[in-house]
Amino acid sequence: MFPLDSLTSKMGNYFQYFENDTSKYFILMNKFNNDLIFYDYETGNSQFYINMEKNGPNGVGDVSGLLVHSLDSIFIYSYNKGLLHIIDSSGKIKNKYNLISDGHRYQVRPYISNTTPMVKIGNKLLLNSFGSRLKYSKIKR
Repeated sequence: MFPLDSLTSKMGNYFQYFENDTSKYFILMNKFNNDLIFYDYETGNSQFYINMEKNGPNGVGDVSGLLVHSLDSIFIYSYNKGLLHIIDSSGKIKNKYNLISDGHRYQVRPYISNTTPMVKIGNKLLLNSFGSRLKYSKIKR
């Protein structure tokens, strides 16, 4: 059980279990203020949070997917911007990748959720997506 507190959003679409050498965490994304809240998995008490800026030079946009690989390698995905960021535990962007190809108006974008999560296997990051709507559309363009 994880008690609700002032940091917890009832609209938490993204969550993850994460374990390192010293701790076990349940991580919940608060989409309204772009916070990742880390709860102690054993007690359910919130331990700390990471605030991610939405705009500006350190902005990640509206978060629509996450993968905590380590406390210094957190993958953050923004569907609207088509960007994948790697941040550290202070929320600072370490790297950024544009997943949108130039000149492709209708392209498939990754869609990340708890049922279609990001997965890291070795040095590869797998992102799920749905097929293009144009392929299934009866409208001729």
